[in-house]
Amino acid sequence: MRTWIPILAMVLVSPFSAGADKPATTGPEKNPFSPWYLRHAERWWHFDALVGVEVEPDYVGSDDSELEPAASLRALFKDRFGNRYTVAPGEVGAAFYFGDRWALTVDFELEDGRETENEDLRGLPEGRETLEGELALFRRWGDGYAYAVYQPDLLSRGKGIVTFIGYGYDHLTAGERWLLSPRVDISWGDREHMQTEFGLSTSEAAIIGQRPYTPGGGLKSTTMGFMAQRFFGRRWSWLTSLEIELYHDRAADSPLLSELGSEVTFEATIGAFYTF
Repeated sequence: MRTWIPILAMVLVSPFSAGADKPATTGPEKNPFSPWYLRHAERWWHFDALVGVEVEPDYVGSDDSELEPAASLRALFKDRFGNRYTVAPGEVGAAFYFGDRWALTVDFELEDGRETENEDLRGLPEGRETLEGELALFRRWGDGYAYAVYQPDLLSRGKGIVTFIGYGYDHLTAGERWLLSPRVDISWGDREHMQTEFGLSTSEAAIIGQRPYTPGGGLKSTTMGFMAQRFFGRRWSWLTSLEIELYHDRAADSPLLSELGSEVTFEATIGAFYTF
């Protein structure tokens, strides 16, 4: 969801390596964010790292963006049944497979609350950090897949519940040099989530000079995303992603968007990706 700025970044080469894997022959098995990533790899342990930069809004619906470093390190483990488990800073997850067409993922992630450093929100209380759960079901047709996602706030700290339905496609070009991954999804939020993200109590509205707003639960947004990954050998790749999020109805009617922010926001990431 945020402004795209192409800035180069480098990732440090890891000294670790292990035996050869069976090469991926489909896009979903090559996409590091797909539930089928490494589906037919032979090794039990895998690691990957991303170093780059990202641009994202200062808060949900903000028309001001912030550029910051983007870095991640993951450990992935495949059990004897082929299921995959993932550990990363602030996040753990698992992917379970039912044949080659169905996948069920379960994730737990630390979620930051809304920051109020932006001038638009100066004086408002900051949001509370919480633990977000995610249960997602995927159905695959070749390189395309549909998915449904359920995201609850496991600590009941105001984030409420968000649900998604969407469709993605991972196209691996001839020669496996490029992976092109468009996707689109639609999200809904319950009353608690919509109030936390887009609502303003009477006292909060007075602080920032806006009208009070109490949204109900319902349709939240449509997100269109695109990722391009350029591979350089088996371990290195260059990754660029862009997301455009369009807010609807109750979210778009909030003064945080209609008066201070925007109904359309952008997010982008660019960086070097390394597997070992």
